[in-house]
Amino acid sequence: MGSIAFQHVAFDSQPGRLCYKRASAIALSSPSPDTPGEGWGGGPSATQLGANPLLDPPPDVPDVPGEGKWVSLWLGRDASSRRTAFTLVELLVVIGIIVLLMSLLLPAVSRANKEAVRIQCLSNLRQMAMAAQHYASTNHGLFPASHYVVTSGSTQINYDWDWIYVLGQTATPGLLWLGEHDTPVQKCPAWEGKQYTNPGGLYSGYNYNVSFVGGEPQLGQPSHPGYIQCLPVHAGSINHPSTTALFADAENSVFFCNNLMRSPLPSPSEIQWLGTQTLPGGTWAAYDDAGGGGAARCAGAQGFRHLGGCNVAYCDGHAETVYAIVPAPNMAKGVGFLSQDNKAYGER
Repeated sequence: MGSIAFQHVAFDSQPGRLCYKRASAIALSSPSPDTPGEGWGGGPSATQLGANPLLDPPPDVPDVPGEGKWVSLWLGRDASSRRTAFTLVELLVVIGIIVLLMSLLLPAVSRANKEAVRIQCLSNLRQMAMAAQHYASTNHGLFPASHYVVTSGSTQINYDWDWIYVLGQTATPGLLWLGEHDTPVQKCPAWEGKQYTNPGGLYSGYNYNVSFVGGEPQLGQPSHPGYIQCLPVHAGSINHPSTTALFADAENSVFFCNNLMRSPLPSPSEIQWLGTQTLPGGTWAAYDDAGGGGAARCAGAQGFRHLGGCNVAYCDGHAETVYAIVPAPNMAKGVGFLSQDNKAYGER
């Protein structure tokens, strides 16, 4: 039996590391258990590794004829048994971990987005409250009228606190804005429906306290033929401005909102001007009227759409989120009033 000449080879001390050596053949004996890494030789068994040509040998060592071929050695393991891909079980485990992480993170991300929308809405309402205070300071202390109509020939012009418009024509910013032309804050960022009183309005989602501040629109004033007028209050007559709602998120269905906020019970001015319509069975009766009335009152309710809360701007200029809801009968979930009585709207 012919003998095989062995060359001395210096191996890395980390089993499993790939090494290269020019040789015709190399024989390795397993390392002794007590001398791992550097002390090779003397083991009970030896493995002869065949020459495996490499596609790209190291560029700094030329291929010299007669000195054999470059071979790859995988220490501690048979080179042919190396894995190059994940097993199915490993892949499923990784996918499971990713799904678990997503299930934990997505709700937090979604809530953070909704919280950002709530804060943006509060900023809008603060700016609207400041605009109302500015209006009062330039109009003898009176807040903007909520709504009135002027008829000129066959044309009916609607003057609302938020929009001035002729039906079928493009609306312009309303009384609150004193002629301003850019009013993006007038749209709640969480509201995707339309405005009930002016479906063509560019922005919507908020309503204005007409029961105690802006005045309920009055019909058929004898001294003003062709008018629907209302009587807004003086800012100085509001006894508790920090707890009297001025503007708030509006909603009366999934699709529409009314830009006129109404208290849950008839206000003194409503009783004075609307008379029998505020009695049981009337359109302006209490929100929980046993006689089936109160449709106009429920239409002017609030939307609790910000993580279960309703954003409200108050007459003193501050805004906050209110979470205590008084549900409106026969209305969509999340639609209701700020209080069961009229205290949140200005009555004391």
